[in-house]
Amino acid sequence: MSNLFDFDPREDDEEETDFDPFETSSDDEEYLPEPGENDESSEYESDDDEFVLSKDGKYCYYFEPPPQLPNRSNASFALHETPGPTLFASSRCTDILSSFLLFMEPIEKTIVEMTNLYGSRKYKELWLPVDIASLRAYYGLLILAGVYRSHGQCINELWDDQTGPPIFRATMTLKKFKLINECIRFDDKEQRKGIRSRDKLAPIRNVYDKWVNRLKMCYTVGKHVTVDEQLVPFRGRCPFTQYIPSKPHKYGIKIWCLCDANWKYEKKKYRRRLYLVELGKQLVTPYIANRKTRPRTPNANAVIDEIQNISSRSSSPTTSTSAAPTSTTNASRKSNLPNSQKLTHAPSAGKRSRCAHCEYKNNKNLYSNRCDKCITYVCNAHHFKLCTNCIDKL
Repeated sequence: MSNLFDFDPREDDEEETDFDPFETSSDDEEYLPEPGENDESSEYESDDDEFVLSKDGKYCYYFEPPPQLPNRSNASFALHETPGPTLFASSRCTDILSSFLLFMEPIEKTIVEMTNLYGSRKYKELWLPVDIASLRAYYGLLILAGVYRSHGQCINELWDDQTGPPIFRATMTLKKFKLINECIRFDDKEQRKGIRSRDKLAPIRNVYDKWVNRLKMCYTVGKHVTVDEQLVPFRGRCPFTQYIPSKPHKYGIKIWCLCDANWKYEKKKYRRRLYLVELGKQLVTPYIANRKTRPRTPNANAVIDEIQNISSRSSSPTTSTSAAPTSTTNASRKSNLPNSQKLTHAPSAGKRSRCAHCEYKNNKNLYSNRCDKCITYVCNAHHFKLCTNCIDKL
């Protein structure tokens, strides 16, 4: 037992290695790290307090957002134009009809050409060519059918002589409407075969691209825009219809809309209805004015007579190109009239206005009498088939 406790470990060290206390080892020298060697470790140590690393080590979650320059935004989001309708659109919109045709003019010629091409192939010599006036009348009847809540209603009921609106029979016959509705096309069907396999919008691609380009020319979006989906109800034959049970109509075509929050429709719904009624009437009026055949119902004939009388009155000899000296004399005659007798706008039929020859302070009543020559409103005292100025010029 005494031998175990008498063991000295230094004896083995002396036997194995020769220890020199004055010998200096490389491990005892002071270690001076190279410059930049511990930069990475210092960065990790300093960044430990700024972010948290995810479990998989792929994502870093910072406690503070990255610094941003004050009053500085990305150049791609800068607005270089004034939001709203462009100058191109506002300079061409003078009434309801011109605002509608602003979007339809680029594609009307294509629709007329493709419709006549398909109709001539199907009906041969029996096909009557469609022009722009008849195509606009077709648009107008579709708009009026929507205004009159005719969704799901039989087309024959709209042309009924007792229950249907008279303007439908006054515009065109039911056979003509069905013929346009059957043959209306937006492209050449024979040239569509190679494109249909890679483009589901091939039947309307040409017209759709023109319409999208015209939208960019007419409107500039602002900062506050929203992108959302909308399901347009449709149950016809279409390769991209969808079924969404959460939507009210469930079946339809899903489109993505880019909406500007600063520009919206009017809150009162009756204004939109009045706009559509007036738009439909202005679209069918030129076609009714040139119609030669007459329907059998008296109500439709009354509509045709009213529109044709107004159009013949507006195209009087004073405004035609063949009567240029007469229009010049009328213009000079109106320029010599006092301000109370000058017309600021062309009067329309069925309106009432103040007398053009009475003093303004005593001219409070509205009259429907008009001079047969200059078409100005006159009171009973100044109404003798011709106004007093026209009588003096005789």
